[in-house]
Amino acid sequence: MTVLRYLLGCLLLTFLLAACGAPGPTAASATDDDTGGWVELDEDFVLDESSFEKVTPAPVEPVSMSQSEALAQLPFAYAVPTWAPEGFVLQEQVEVVQPVSGLGYTSISLTWLAADDSALYFQVAQAEADQPALGAAGDTEGVTVNGQRATLVRSQGLGAERLSLTWLRDGLTYTLTAAGGDVAPEVLQRMAESVP
Repeated sequence: MTVLRYLLGCLLLTFLLAACGAPGPTAASATDDDTGGWVELDEDFVLDESSFEKVTPAPVEPVSMSQSEALAQLPFAYAVPTWAPEGFVLQEQVEVVQPVSGLGYTSISLTWLAADDSALYFQVAQAEADQPALGAAGDTEGVTVNGQRATLVRSQGLGAERLSLTWLRDGLTYTLTAAGGDVAPEVLQRMAESVP
């Protein structure tokens, strides 16, 4: 492993010297005073991976706020379903994810809760050109939402079946998810179609 690190170090050093315009190796032998631009390394040279800066987006925590605050902060306008199944109540607080570094995408999540602890989650996010249409694994079915292609995903986790309906609209990805309870796919589709 030490030999491999030494070779990688030599390659890196050669690349850096070439990038700086230093002369490369020559056929002439170097004297103590003339190293030909090369730097001598110890045999125990170790390339320390921790010295390289790794660029990864910082994790972004969702921030709770009111819908009016979210509308003022988000870089996009979104529409909310005007119909929900009986017994489900829209919660006042929404969750917003908005990366500060510019890496990642912005999203907003709204929640409707029912007395039996079942929930409906509605998320609107900036769509990426290469973003997959599905966000979860499971059985998929092609459906439509107001004439637009959509994907219904049925997945079984630790608890009850979970349904997710995803569609694209005006450069945004809309996802409506039913967790717990007995929300039928047709009900989820009707709620999605109530988005103005």
